[in-house]
Amino acid sequence: MLQTNHIKLLCITTFIWPLLLMAQGLRIPAGAYLIAKSGNIVTKYNWINNGKSTHSGGFVVFGGATQQLNGTGASSFYNLVITAGSTTSINSGGHSLKHIVKCDGILNANNNFTLLANAIQTALVDGTGTGDITGNLTMQGYLANGFGYKYLGSPFQSATVNEMSDDVNLTAGFPSVYRHDENQPSNGWIAYTTAANALVPMRGYAFQLGTGIAPNTIDMNGVINNRNLSITLSNHNLTYTKGFNLVSNPYPSPINWDAVSGWTKTNIDNALYFFDAGSTDQYGGTYSSYINHVSSDGKANNIIPAMQGFFIHVSTGTFPVTGILGISNATRITVVPQTYRHLNGIDSIPLLRLRANINSNAESDPTVIYFQNTASENFDRNLDALKIMNTNAGIPSIYTVSTDQQNLSINALPEPDSSSHIPLGVQMMQDGELSLFITDVNALPAHIYCYLFDKTTDKYNDLKQNSSYRFNLTAGIYEKRFSLVFSRKEILSVQLSAEPALRSFEVFGTGRNIQLILNLPAGEKADIRFINMAGQVLSTKTYTQSGSYPLSLQLPGGIYQVACYTSTAVITKQIFIGK
Repeated sequence: MLQTNHIKLLCITTFIWPLLLMAQGLRIPAGAYLIAKSGNIVTKYNWINNGKSTHSGGFVVFGGATQQLNGTGASSFYNLVITAGSTTSINSGGHSLKHIVKCDGILNANNNFTLLANAIQTALVDGTGTGDITGNLTMQGYLANGFGYKYLGSPFQSATVNEMSDDVNLTAGFPSVYRHDENQPSNGWIAYTTAANALVPMRGYAFQLGTGIAPNTIDMNGVINNRNLSITLSNHNLTYTKGFNLVSNPYPSPINWDAVSGWTKTNIDNALYFFDAGSTDQYGGTYSSYINHVSSDGKANNIIPAMQGFFIHVSTGTFPVTGILGISNATRITVVPQTYRHLNGIDSIPLLRLRANINSNAESDPTVIYFQNTASENFDRNLDALKIMNTNAGIPSIYTVSTDQQNLSINALPEPDSSSHIPLGVQMMQDGELSLFITDVNALPAHIYCYLFDKTTDKYNDLKQNSSYRFNLTAGIYEKRFSLVFSRKEILSVQLSAEPALRSFEVFGTGRNIQLILNLPAGEKADIRFINMAGQVLSTKTYTQSGSYPLSLQLPGGIYQVACYTSTAVITKQIFIGK
């Protein structure tokens, strides 16, 4: 341990401190270079840097009563702590933070401090600090792709649109900034390009970043928000806005939507809705959602990065409905690998994720069904997420429809006792070959079988055996054609063709004298399977012609399912075989 009242670096030297360095002050002369890679540096007096300083691990702690960070050189800190009772002022420019700053005392930023962001991490302010940061500071946000519109908000008390003037073209012919107003007869978007327009804390805004696909680092400046905030929202039941409100994370740190305390959600549904710009249409994009530990696309989740904008929905009720969204520091967390729009989610509960794309486009739209015993077939604002239709013409919108006629991107259902049919909706803005395919079905219980039913063709597609289904569709809305079917039996005891199923397939007899009757169209064939009550297939035989066939079965006595598979139908019968 190195202890001294004052440390002065007199030459061009690299110092690496892996342990605790304590000093009443630290001075780095011109030409000297300080590198601290790990451990802690605790100073109780001024930090004067006239040379170079790089801090890449551990903590720098300011523990004196009154301190200054000064000098002609810029200091780059990894973690910074201002202890209780300390007032530290940054009085020279160019200083920055890579990781976390915690203030139990006072840090006067004085417009000389930047929270850095890159592809690996975004610097943040620890919300558990009991003190304050005063004065302006700059916060960066890293965008992996700078293409199209991004939904963002301000972490500062009094920021304006001008804060984004170096990142967006405020004089572009097509508006580059929009605010969203739920109480509008149109889609709610209102041009908001005047530089002096306020970026209201907790409000979200859409910013057009342009056509560049390279990563982009944006920045805003101001006095940061801290402690309790709230915003009043509404649902006027209008045709296009439908009670959705665009809000944002108001803090210079990520927040947890599922935090056990710190939120006020009065008349607010429990789902989050994120937007992703497309890769070819800079004005369009797709929406994803998150609720109850379930992600519609496998990425959206409960962690909302700093400056992230997102939609929430004010609950349905006696219109107009007023909603209150309140937030406190208890929702703030210290996750530094933030990326816009959101972090990768993990599915840990039984679900089916079905996606749709057009003409084999790499971009697709998802919808999810998951099972929970407390769920119902009606919309539940705590378990289900509504559907926001995509604005990218090259990507269809896919969703399920609840029994109370709500379009859902995430649909919670109880496990079926026997079988259940869930209507599936598809909206297409252009003609093309539609592909419906599953990307996540492994978490679905083995005893639950799932089928995609196409009413137009009268066909069921076993999604566990055949994960995709392709066909041509013209632009339009399809809410009567498709459905998802879940069953506890591999064979669905339903009629799939327009003709009565009993005219196609009969099986009867007494004892072991079993007779099979098939009435097959020309060119059709049928697979006949005998299945015991445990679901095991005991025998299979294919028939290519209509006729009456005696069956010689060497099976133990008992009750069996006899299943007839054709290209358009799966029909089951139950028989008893005597001993």
